[in-house]
Amino acid sequence: EAAPKIPLARLEELQREVKATGVDFSEAQALEDLATKINTWRVGAEAAVKNTPDLKQLREMIASGESLPVGFPALLTQLQAKLKQAEVWVERVRSAVPRQNRTRNKADMEKVEFGTMKNLLNEVTTMNVDMKERNEMEQVVETAEDWISRVRGAFTAGESATLTNLESLLTEADDIPVNMDEHQLLIGEIKARRWCTKVKELLDSKTAKIEVLVKLLDEFEAIRAAMP
Repeated sequence: EAAPKIPLARLEELQREVKATGVDFSEAQALEDLATKINTWRVGAEAAVKNTPDLKQLREMIASGESLPVGFPALLTQLQAKLKQAEVWVERVRSAVPRQNRTRNKADMEKVEFGTMKNLLNEVTTMNVDMKERNEMEQVVETAEDWISRVRGAFTAGESATLTNLESLLTEADDIPVNMDEHQLLIGEIKARRWCTKVKELLDSKTAKIEVLVKLLDEFEAIRAAMP
């Protein structure tokens, strides 16, 4: 069973009583050291509540506070609530975002929906806790948003965005571990351009057979059906 905590007011009263004796003895120094340790913890705990510690610092701060002979129930409750909120979020991230195996091929990369990742990141903006999962997710979202912006720019540019440019963008998407609508749109645009080139070459050759044209129409319908 945990030892009962000394009220802070009682500790401060003891300090005043010891100082009032005017006698220098080892217990007085021990009491002074304890008071310094407690005050240092309290200042650090108050800063942790207001600022952005990492999970390790939070856990250590809570463990240190619980081991003190003086109780700070309100501060500890705030720290524990902050830690619990962060731990729940991290667990949700780990459930939603598949862990990537660096030895696997890019084609085998498991991806999470971009909207899911954005929502998780929006949730954590109100948590003043430094987490590596948050930092990693921010980097992924930033990379994805930059890629999406460049894809949309290519679409707006029309024919001035060459097939080679589009294919380069498509290759970049292999390294981004999120599913994006623009990825499917880009695949469709590339397939459509290749289809148009194939049709033009066939019509220019003036040797097109009806069954070939029918097959090309079926290909076009498949391209359109695959668009998000």
